[in-house]
Amino acid sequence: DMIVSTKDILTFPELCSSDKCSGGDKCSDPACELCLPCLSKDDIQNFKQAWLEQANRHATRRIFPVPPQSQNFGNISSNNALSKGPNGIKLSARNAKMARWFQGKCNIDVNWCN
Repeated sequence: DMIVSTKDILTFPELCSSDKCSGGDKCSDPACELCLPCLSKDDIQNFKQAWLEQANRHATRRIFPVPPQSQNFGNISSNNALSKGPNGIKLSARNAKMARWFQGKCNIDVNWCN
């Protein structure tokens, strides 16, 4: 079994280390919800599972969430494209969070973009 470190699931390092998201009660800001202090135990477990699935996918392709674009979206809280699924269907809050997480991983490593 492969062990996933907490550092493996972190995304948006510049944002999460900025004054906007570090210190105090910043978790109420949607832009900061993927920063480590704002992640629930369930979030951490889900992201670690997604990381393992990505690492073990071999020649398969992910179909959900929709593969992110290999570009940096900067302000993740205002990106409406990441709150929609296939055919423009509105994602649940949990699925939208996962889509933003995948975008954050894509911003760090292009291998996460497909």
